[in-house]
Amino acid sequence: MSLWIWGSGQWLNGDRDLAGLLFAWQIQIAAIHYLVASLWGSIRRMAHVFFVSEWELLLYAAALDFWLIFLLLFNVSQAYRSSERSRGRFGGLSNAWLSGLTSLLVPGWGQILNGQLRKGLFFLMAFVTQIWLLGFYLMTPLYRVVSELDPNQALLRNVIQVGKLVLGGTAVLWLISVYDAVLVARYTRNRGR
Repeated sequence: MSLWIWGSGQWLNGDRDLAGLLFAWQIQIAAIHYLVASLWGSIRRMAHVFFVSEWELLLYAAALDFWLIFLLLFNVSQAYRSSERSRGRFGGLSNAWLSGLTSLLVPGWGQILNGQLRKGLFFLMAFVTQIWLLGFYLMTPLYRVVSELDPNQALLRNVIQVGKLVLGGTAVLWLISVYDAVLVARYTRNRGR
């Protein structure tokens, strides 16, 4: 649950204070992203007063967003571990189609439901990073800023090439995530017989 609504897993585990803090962070993060997107022109003009280029602003925003990705992974991991401490080790699902379907929706979710937290967090991090990269490409003035930095457009071609490689790699990891979730759930079911 903490994958979707931050703090909800902690709430179910009885840690109400941490749940409230994580939920408030999720709301604040969404609000800050909305404000930055809608006020980008004003932020850019104010940054120029302090000799900060738009390229540097984009790099600062990217660095902050990577911290948010790790906060999401912490949120999921903490809820999972807290549940294991109070209820015992989670053996995972034995339903292969449910594990595969959840990994099809969000890579890593099926692994987490199979009781493989680390593997699930790996796939989840790759997926969230790709979603972030896609959003960064589409919702920021990255192309314009990179074009202004390099009039020959060699840097822009490199940025686009890296984006394509990451997109292709994530697609492959997504398929591996689905296959792995189904395979592990089948193995768990067969082992239980």
